[in-house]
Amino acid sequence: MTPRTRATAALTTLLLATGLAGCSGDDAEPTPTNSGALRTVTAAPPSNQPAGAIKELSKVECAQDGKDWSFSATLTNDGSDRMTYTVLVAVAKKDGGTVLGSTTLTETLDGGDSTELEAKDFYSGDEKAADAQCVPSATKAAAK
Repeated sequence: MTPRTRATAALTTLLLATGLAGCSGDDAEPTPTNSGALRTVTAAPPSNQPAGAIKELSKVECAQDGKDWSFSATLTNDGSDRMTYTVLVAVAKKDGGTVLGSTTLTETLDGGDSTELEAKDFYSGDEKAADAQCVPSATKAAAK
């Protein structure tokens, strides 16, 4: 191998290692940056999780009363198969997205069924509603 070929091989190895380090698959949460510019954080669900089921929530209400945050919604299984839903509700700072508190609700529904979800006073904090927001998310999987 010539010195130039060795240098090219070393550089290629370094670039590949650096590129793969960003794709380590360690399931770490993405870290948003605060550059002042428009920020987009994208994360794919783990391969064992189906796509989101947020569209199956309706009449969603999440509000602060004093220091306490409460959540309610109607969950409907629009399909025909029995499904287990996991609904995560978080209160996060509007600036930066830091999660201040959260709760997880799990329900299993037969096809076509609905249920009311409620998480009363799931987070209590001094943040004003103008500084924080409620962020619900939902996933579903075939019931076992």
